[in-house]
Amino acid sequence: MDGFTINAPAWDSKGSGNPQDWLEVDLGSAQKVDQLKLYFSNDRKTSGEPAFYSVQYLDGATWKDVPRQDKRPLYPRANLNEVRFPAVTARKLRVLVTHRPGHSTGLKEVQAYRSGADAGRVTNQAPSVVPVVDPAFTRPGQARIEAVVKDDALPKGTLAVQWSKVDGPGEAYFTDPTGPATVVAFSAAGPYTLELAATDGARTTTATVNVTATDQATQVNIAPKATPTASYTSPWERVTAINDDIDPPRSNDGANPRWGTWPQQGTQWVQLDWPAPVQVNKADVYFFDDGGGVRVPASWKIQQWDGDSFEDVTGAQTYPKAVDAYNTVSFDPVTTSRLRVQLESGGASVGLLEVKVYEVPPDAVRPVHVPTLVDTLPRLPATVETLYADGSRGQAAVTWQQVTPEQVRNGGTSFTVTGLAEGVRRPAQATVYVRASAAVTITSVAEEAVTTRAGVAPALPRTVVATYNDGSKDSSLAVTWEPVDPARYAQPGTFTVTGQVTGTTVTAKTTVTVQ
Repeated sequence: MDGFTINAPAWDSKGSGNPQDWLEVDLGSAQKVDQLKLYFSNDRKTSGEPAFYSVQYLDGATWKDVPRQDKRPLYPRANLNEVRFPAVTARKLRVLVTHRPGHSTGLKEVQAYRSGADAGRVTNQAPSVVPVVDPAFTRPGQARIEAVVKDDALPKGTLAVQWSKVDGPGEAYFTDPTGPATVVAFSAAGPYTLELAATDGARTTTATVNVTATDQATQVNIAPKATPTASYTSPWERVTAINDDIDPPRSNDGANPRWGTWPQQGTQWVQLDWPAPVQVNKADVYFFDDGGGVRVPASWKIQQWDGDSFEDVTGAQTYPKAVDAYNTVSFDPVTTSRLRVQLESGGASVGLLEVKVYEVPPDAVRPVHVPTLVDTLPRLPATVETLYADGSRGQAAVTWQQVTPEQVRNGGTSFTVTGLAEGVRRPAQATVYVRASAAVTITSVAEEAVTTRAGVAPALPRTVVATYNDGSKDSSLAVTWEPVDPARYAQPGTFTVTGQVTGTTVTAKTTVTVQ
């Protein structure tokens, strides 16, 4: 605390990971204090004023809240905050801050005074709630809402929030129903009214926000899940720009990251690598064209890795070359872990602003089974396993309905939770089993069925479904399958693969059908 209220230097809680932190001030000797001036910083990104704060003093070996804290303004703000209170005599003071979720707290200056002014009358006020829809979030069928929730720290220094749907044509699924910032997935298009309630334990404030939901995407862009590489990248450009999920405003975009090859010309390419095979059949490509050294290519094409080499995809009718727009190419479905966009320059270098690759909609979703204990909310998976008719498998992000404490009140019961999985036509479902005791043993492991084509290694499931002696099930148990000799799937037929599950002698089995 140097007497300056400018932005730097400043104390910041970045990296602490704690919901609360404090800044202590040592006055050097016992002093009588009745006023503090706090100057919070705000970088308009991830650091700012807290959700609420309290001034404390050291009484012997115990930190105590200063009584009757008259805060002006009532809720924390950037820069000056004044706190008046009946005079206390102490050598050490501290400011205890409760961070806004997802943010750290910055404090530029703390000033302590003996003003002699009256503290004023202090009563508990309801929390402040301001929800706002993020206009930059454009994912189909979803919305991101960020709320600023603050309080005066009365009566007990607690603050809880809860999202809910007021009305709308379908269901609303919140990724974080008890957090101020959340992504909402909607089961049907149309206008929705959503509500955020905030309580300090004694008083509650509600605020609503209106959202017009679009239809859910029929296909999901999985390019952001891949690792990008390129034949060459200009030192000042970034290959990571091609799948950063930022929609360019125009081909000559100077505001967002981009990939370019200046001064290199000829054949150039960008490549997307996924950690596991994906099934795709469409791509959107947005060209970088600055009207000078980087122009739209003379020609381009999409290639897929077949296990030995890159081959042109089949079924593509045309490769358009429009500027200031996405160029869409549909092709025959391929299952691959690598995809390339290959460009041939035409008198200038080439570049891309964004590449989107769309996954084929799956045919089914593998059932989810989740056990939990009485009075313990279940940990539902963030993704579900998707299944295709050719035997390949994938992963889809899912948003579940909120589970309430009442649903896990009684042991020996079960209930179904519905979720929306990206790019999946039908809702996902999870069965939750409420166990009366953790003392359970596995009695059986469900047999799996896998289909593949001759010469293609079967995609064996990474987990299996175990049934326990109390009737509950768990679909998240990892399994180690025995190695499969390629000769076993070289020709059409059927064979069995066995596997081991940690913690049980029960053997896992899967039947592989080679078509």
